[in-house]
Amino acid sequence: MQHFGDIFPIQGAPDQLHKRQDVHLTYGTPFPVHVSDLTPHYFKFTVPDSGFLHPDWPGGWTSFNLSQTADCHMHLRVHGYAPEWSAGGFVG
Repeated sequence: MQHFGDIFPIQGAPDQLHKRQDVHLTYGTPFPVHVSDLTPHYFKFTVPDSGFLHPDWPGGWTSFNLSQTADCHMHLRVHGYAPEWSAGGFVG
C-alpha cells in the first residue's frame, strides 16, 4: 500500500506498507505492530509477542477497511480485538 503515511498520519508510519512488515509506531508512547494482512483496501495490525509496550499487548489486533462510494465519499471501518487482561481490554 503506497502513501500509507498520508492516510494513517501517526509518527513512525512508513510511506509504503508491506505484508509481514514490522512497524514501530508512536502515539505518545512507542508501540510495535506487525502487518499480518494487506490488500489494496484493507490492512490488519497484530501486536507481536514482543509488543509489551503496546496498550493491547500481544494477541491484540486492529483491522482497517477503506472504501469509496460512487459519489467519492471515503469510508473507514475499523475492527479490533484486545485481550481482556490488556490495557486496551480494561479501557474497552
